[in-house]
Amino acid sequence: MFAPLRILIPVLSLAVGLTLVAFQAFQVDHQLVDREMTNAHDRLRSEMTSLQGVVNSHFKAGDKNAIRRVLSGLGFKTRTRETALIDDAGIIIAAGRLELIGKNMSALGGAIDLDAVGRVKRRMAGEVSEHTSGNHLTAYYPVVIGHRGEEVRASRIGIIFVQYSLVEDRAEIRTLITQSTQQGVAFVFVVIGLVWLVLHFGLNRRVARLVEVTQRFAGGDFSATAALKGRDELAELGRAYDDMGVRIAEAQAVALASKSLLAEAQSIAHIGSWRRDIVNDTLTWSDEIYRIFGLQVQKSGADYEAFLEAVHPADRDALQATVSASIETHAPYNVEHRVVWPDGTVRCVEERGEAEYFADGSPAYMTGTVQDITLRKQAEIEVLRLNESLEIRVEERTADLAASNDELRTAMDQLRETQGQLVESEKMASLGGLVAGVAHEINTPIGISVTAATHLS
Repeated sequence: MFAPLRILIPVLSLAVGLTLVAFQAFQVDHQLVDREMTNAHDRLRSEMTSLQGVVNSHFKAGDKNAIRRVLSGLGFKTRTRETALIDDAGIIIAAGRLELIGKNMSALGGAIDLDAVGRVKRRMAGEVSEHTSGNHLTAYYPVVIGHRGEEVRASRIGIIFVQYSLVEDRAEIRTLITQSTQQGVAFVFVVIGLVWLVLHFGLNRRVARLVEVTQRFAGGDFSATAALKGRDELAELGRAYDDMGVRIAEAQAVALASKSLLAEAQSIAHIGSWRRDIVNDTLTWSDEIYRIFGLQVQKSGADYEAFLEAVHPADRDALQATVSASIETHAPYNVEHRVVWPDGTVRCVEERGEAEYFADGSPAYMTGTVQDITLRKQAEIEVLRLNESLEIRVEERTADLAASNDELRTAMDQLRETQGQLVESEKMASLGGLVAGVAHEINTPIGISVTAATHLS
């Protein structure tokens, strides 16, 4: 986690300030060292020039004791480490340390540079150089110490050798650097304090407010507002946050209403929606699909293998083949299969799906729906059962009607035969009546005649 701004900014300011102080101290160090070394060179040259004149005047006066006193006096100075007057034969004739007098200049050991002695004698010009250790300067200045034989002009050249310590000079430099660094650090802390005050009241608290609003947004609370005043960038950002919160809250309300309506519609129609991430092998189900599969609604998604476990074993291979063919042919699919609930209940569903692809043609996602068609399937089965029952009943009724028709046909035949017999009987009866009538009509006059005859007789 990143440190809070109220800590991070002062720390960064301190780091930058200390870096600048260190850089400044480094520059000051070099500047002071260069300046002090230049001053030390100039001071030593001046002293050596003065000493050269004094020694030359004493040699002219022939006062060697005075020369020894001068060099001995130099030996007591705090910055003078070694002094010696060397004649043309390389013998020390005067020195700050009395024990060196009369010895060869090699007794000075590594302090003296024989090449420098030779150069000074040849050039007759003084030379000041820094020792390789960096702790002292060495000076070589020529002096005339006498004549050789009957020479008119003095030709014996001696060397004044002085070793000048830089320890005190460097101590002074370190003191100056320390003071400068302390002043710089104090200045940095003052600046950091001012920066912290400005940032704390002008930036940190405002940024902290924006962070708080962002965290509340992340937690789903879009009623949070920054309410920052001013015309600076942070105030503009705060107003943008406030406006975004209002818009998100409104959109969230609309989305929740739409989601509620969709869930209600899916519950009524028993249709659930799903989305499968083929690459990561994850499934996202709507709440209705969980109910269709007889499972508890959960927020975390399932995977495709878990889905296949819920499919009826007898339908599993056919379903996988259908889905694979849909992905390969880039065509949507529609398939009916059974699912088995955890309690063993078998339900029938109709599944539709279609794949989405990456730019290279590889499958990325699949989206689709699942509808519980158990009642429809049960109704279809009931309709089939009723149709079969009706067909049987129709066949039975048809057979009954056929038998009744046969009986009716037989009855009709018998009726026609009886009717024919009745007709014949009626005909005979009618004929008998007619004959009887005729006979009566015939018999009546005869009877009258008989009666009359009888009466007459």
